Amino acid sequence: MQGETKILKLKNLRPQDYANYSCIASVRNVCSIPDRSVIFRLTNKTASPSIKLLVEDPIVVNPGQTVSLVCITTGGEPSPLLNWASSNDSLPQRSLVKGGTLTLPAITSDEAGVYSCVASNNVGNPAKKSTTIVVRGERPRGPAGRGGEWRVEVKGGQARVEVEEDSKIRFM
Repeated sequence: MQGETKILKLKNLRPQDYANYSCIASVRNVCSIPDRSVIFRLTNKTASPSIKLLVEDPIVVNPGQTVSLVCITTGGEPSPLLNWASSNDSLPQRSLVKGGTLTLPAITSDEAGVYSCVASNNVGNPAKKSTTIVVRGERPRGPAGRGGEWRVEVKGGQARVEVEEDSKIRFM
């Protein structure tokens, strides 16, 4: 069957249950596709992943600033693998990932959003921690249907403010 999922659950573990387990996927040599196998060692130290973000939430930054998000594993056996994901479907092209650190150089408002660190080790459920990056003032928003509110203070004269469709502000 295509997409069939099988799960091995071990409850009430005993010392003799700590062993190597293997999973073999086979399509019985259809179209010369070889079998695939994975070996997993269950020990008394085996544990699902846990992580911690070493950043504030939310993170408020200026446009052009470099932002580094640091995620560390605080538990899990075997050692969890760390990955980063973004609410914008994919990480920005210029982003750099090294270990648990995601670096966003010269951030723009298009890169604002929720960033999540996900740790997995095939034991239990993956661990996930998220933070929101807010980029200050690069796209002004005002009463031209863009949300927010403009406050214009005028001393000794008149001022007129226009907000164009592309959110550019003109003072007249």
